[in-house]
Amino acid sequence: MPALHATHVTLLLALAFGFRAGIAEPQSTSAGHRNMLELLREVEARTPYEHGDLSDREVRRLRARLAHLDPATEPIFELELRYQLGEAELRLGREREAIAHLTAAYELMDKAGGDLARGEWKLHVIYRLGVAYLRRGETENCAHGSSPDRCILPISDGAQHSRREGSTKASEMLSRCSRELRRRPRST
Repeated sequence: MPALHATHVTLLLALAFGFRAGIAEPQSTSAGHRNMLELLREVEARTPYEHGDLSDREVRRLRARLAHLDPATEPIFELELRYQLGEAELRLGREREAIAHLTAAYELMDKAGGDLARGEWKLHVIYRLGVAYLRRGETENCAHGSSPDRCILPISDGAQHSRREGSTKASEMLSRCSRELRRRPRST
């Protein structure tokens, strides 16, 4: 595989984080410009398969494992798989998919039983669900909002979330996490 140059990394990051409005041909282009556009298209097409941090390879692998999971498998194994898949989806910015898998992991806690339903795992899943909902709220209201005030502090009236489900659910999950932490005995 050819070495990545700083220019390639910058282009990959821009493509991965949605800063592209589509690669369109301007009205007049030089041969060098057309070559650059073609290179960008190639990088965009290869990124999901080749770039470790931006690749969806892990998500595809985990989805395949989930699809072939034996129904008789112990709930703990499905719980762990759902949790890993939720985390992998969240890393790729797929908040809705992450929330679905993390919610499924949370719901499997009682089936798994024992210390798992009361321990650190449960707290961690609740926390990660809160983070996923928080990111969804920000994506829906900041990234897709029409007001430039939405992403600037101090928060103005124009910055209030119009799509509230993500931030409301985030508040619920993170409050639940906080309550769970307060119930635990403090270690000295």
